[in-house]
Amino acid sequence: MSLKIDKINQIDGGGTNPKTNLFEQPIWELTLENGEQRLLGKDKVEEYLSKGYDNTVHQFKRWSITSTSGAELYLWAIVFSDKSHDMCVTTRFLEKLYQGHVRRDEEKYRKHEKELEEKMISKPVNPVLFSDRKTLTTEEERKQLDEFREKVKEDLDTQTTRGML
Repeated sequence: MSLKIDKINQIDGGGTNPKTNLFEQPIWELTLENGEQRLLGKDKVEEYLSKGYDNTVHQFKRWSITSTSGAELYLWAIVFSDKSHDMCVTTRFLEKLYQGHVRRDEEKYRKHEKELEEKMISKPVNPVLFSDRKTLTTEEERKQLDEFREKVKEDLDTQTTRGML
């Protein structure tokens, strides 16, 4: 849901929560900027609002206000766990939902990046596979290896002449 939210519709009759496949009342239908519609349950709305406000949401509720001319306006009352609150119009409510979703995605990616970093730190890097150097042995080590190879060859020749192989 990285797309902006154009509209929210609270379905008071309820519906099936897409994550839990359980009936939930009420449920919220979001219309995204590309026309796609998504259903959210109470837990997801609270999660996104909490991340959008950077404060844990205890409860939220939609209030309907009808003007004397008959126009209807929705206000959203949001109560936080620390007992502070916010009253906002629908556009601000949708913006906070969007911000919360974006922040949740960022946290998810940060978590994956951190896991990858920990994985790379916990495993030593094999210098043979991941080195820019063309040779990993020093001249002194190279001489020792050559001497050892010659000794092994001599031992093999001696064993072959004795018939041990």
